[in-house]
Amino acid sequence: MKGVSVVICCHNSSSRLPETLRHLSRQRTDNALGVEMIIIDNNSSDDTALESARIWDTLGSPYALSVFSEPRPGLSFARQKGFQEARYPYILLCDDDNWLEENYLQRAYAIMEENPFIGALGGSSTPAFQGDPPAWYDKVKASYAVGQQGTQSGRVPESRGYLWGAGMVLRKAALEALTQIGFQTILTDRKGKSITSGGDGELCAALRLMGFILYYDEDLKFQHYMTRERLTWPYYLKLLKSFGQARVYLGFYDYVILKQKGQETGAPKEYWRKTRANHTKIVFGSIRKLVRHLVRPIEGRTASADLQLRIGALLEMMKVGGAYKQYIDQIDRTFSGSAVNSVKK
Repeated sequence: MKGVSVVICCHNSSSRLPETLRHLSRQRTDNALGVEMIIIDNNSSDDTALESARIWDTLGSPYALSVFSEPRPGLSFARQKGFQEARYPYILLCDDDNWLEENYLQRAYAIMEENPFIGALGGSSTPAFQGDPPAWYDKVKASYAVGQQGTQSGRVPESRGYLWGAGMVLRKAALEALTQIGFQTILTDRKGKSITSGGDGELCAALRLMGFILYYDEDLKFQHYMTRERLTWPYYLKLLKSFGQARVYLGFYDYVILKQKGQETGAPKEYWRKTRANHTKIVFGSIRKLVRHLVRPIEGRTASADLQLRIGALLEMMKVGGAYKQYIDQIDRTFSGSAVNSVKK
């Protein structure tokens, strides 16, 4: 079938959905392109499910809308449910605070059709704020999935290796292939009010291991709406700490990717030793500096934020302990022998 499934994962999203759905209702698509809206109610305690249907009805219901429940808390679980329910060959992940430009769906469809090796496609975003942003915002906006994801449209370089989940378009055949080989996510991503992350990067890494490419198009544009509480310095420090925690597991994928390319010759034990030593050195390199940043984190100082990222990584590495090899072996076994050519057929 020719079309795009728009998956919107929601946790207590009733206050954010009206503007997001309004932008989706204004999509300009040709008559031949099928479109469906899929709301995933991820363990909400508000009236997200009822409100989404009511809002869509007031907007004229230009496309079919379905609401499904995913009781397991976690964005990764919600996305998996959306993938299962999607009917069309391309799946757009639209967060409940993403306002897509009118040509987003049509352009995304055309790009995915033109290149069957694209596993995931991303766009660029500009911010929309509730109130005035803090003075330090521009220095860290990429952490909020705002800005450009490349210097120009084209294949995402290996040195970056990921796309934001916000506005990401996925090839359903690739997702089905991941299921067939037994791929299971390690990261659960956001859980309710808990700030956890990395699910986007893990999915991109899995697609790369399957042989698919990541692609960025600068003309796929959307606005990313941010509430006041997300733009406080304590929130940002927690966000960076969560990035550090996720980075530990994404590092296992990086190791396997390099190994399968013949660019990683060291044993897992050596990789783990070097990585842990690097984070330990940075965190404890200056005890005085460490204490100062922890006791009195100065708002807007990037060194405080970077330290939180390193602390998050180091704490997670301590949690993983000797299980690092199990994670690496699991990823290596899952993707051994998998290839994009078999998926294309």
